Amino acid sequence: MQTVVTILNIIASLASLAMVWFGWVMAGFAAEFDPQHRDYYGIAYSVVVMATFLIVPVLCVVASRKLVRQHRRWSVPVALVPVALIPPAFLMYTAGGLRMLEHAINGFVGYP
Repeated sequence: MQTVVTILNIIASLASLAMVWFGWVMAGFAAEFDPQHRDYYGIAYSVVVMATFLIVPVLCVVASRKLVRQHRRWSVPVALVPVALIPPAFLMYTAGGLRMLEHAINGFVGYP
C-alpha cells in the first residue's frame, strides 16, 4: 500500500507542477496578449490556480503519508485530490467560465 500511495503522490505532484506551468502561461497571455486592455480576472485566476497547485499537493502528500502509516484506506483518495482538481481548473479556462466569473463579479459590485 505504501508503494501505491508513493507512486500516486509522485503522479499527482507532477500533474500539479504541469498545472502551475499552465497557470503561468495563461497569466502571461492575460497580461501580454493586449497590453492596452489587460485581463485582470485572467491574471488573478491564474495566480489562484498556481497557488492552489503549489499548496494542495504538499498538504495531500503529508496527509496521505500519515494515513498510510496508520493503514487507512483513505490514503489513496487523499493522494489523488490534486488530480481531481485539475479538470475544473482547466475547464474554467477553456469553457468560458472566466468570462462568467467576470460578469458575476461586475454585476455584484454594480459595474455595467
